[in-house]
Amino acid sequence: MLKFIKRWYQGEEYNIFTPNLPIFPGIRYRRHWSSRLAHVVIEFYLNEWKWLWGILFSIAGLAIAIAKLL
Repeated sequence: MLKFIKRWYQGEEYNIFTPNLPIFPGIRYRRHWSSRLAHVVIEFYLNEWKWLWGILFSIAGLAIAIAKLL
């Protein structure tokens, strides 16, 4: 199962080679739409974790304060 998840996350590897076009040859990946979404979510978290945790704790604190008032 872990092997399947790893292959899904990484995507299908293919090589680009175009002799007449100015594209650099190399390895590219075709990813499933859900894998691309997972990549976007993980990259967003890794770049923006600093303020994301602050907002989550603030929302949790507000929820607790409102629950105590009721």
